[in-house]
Amino acid sequence: MLADFETNLKNQKTCLEELRLFFNDSTKIPNETSEFLTGFKEILMRRHEFLKVRKLEFYSVKGEDVMQVLPFLDPKSLENLEISNPHYGTSSLVKPKSLPVNIEDITKTEQWKNLKEFYLRTEDISTPIQKMNLSNFSKIYMTSVARITSEDIAYLKENLLTPKLQRVIICFKEFVVDPPITDLLGQPGNTIRGERIWGFPIPGTNGRMMIIVLNKRLCIENR
Repeated sequence: MLADFETNLKNQKTCLEELRLFFNDSTKIPNETSEFLTGFKEILMRRHEFLKVRKLEFYSVKGEDVMQVLPFLDPKSLENLEISNPHYGTSSLVKPKSLPVNIEDITKTEQWKNLKEFYLRTEDISTPIQKMNLSNFSKIYMTSVARITSEDIAYLKENLLTPKLQRVIICFKEFVVDPPITDLLGQPGNTIRGERIWGFPIPGTNGRMMIIVLNKRLCIENR
């Protein structure tokens, strides 16, 4: 399989729309994912230039698995990164399993700095929000972050308040209210059925607003 992949991409001239690496975590073969990705990395390292891919998807991997591939992709081409850790052998392929994902090393790559969209579906995201360097993104979906603080939300507000913002959704297990979020964002403009809602003008958009909605999850979007 890997030999065929290397042959097919040997003379790549166009950018791949999507590269999907889908692993079955129910296999009884130990280290199968790691061994495959080691071979995949060796192929990428033998290339004379970065592999051009627009969207990269991983299924059933850890953060270190992603690092076997991500640094060898063309940072100017890659726009979308998706990482999912689903249950296999169930009726749902998108139900996350309990596999902690640390993305701190991923966020230090050149590829990360140029991404526009990031989707992370797993049960436990251990990397703190302020270490994720999310300011360049227009779309983010994460489930579920171990904890989020009032200062994290203020950080996101300051760093995402740009015209390129589209929508950010972050599900979290614990919300740490210290200091009170109203000390950082002011009083919410509205409160509906437990949802607190703030609005902030987005510079350079002729009236567009960043809307922050906080309840059991955090939603930030351009309206």
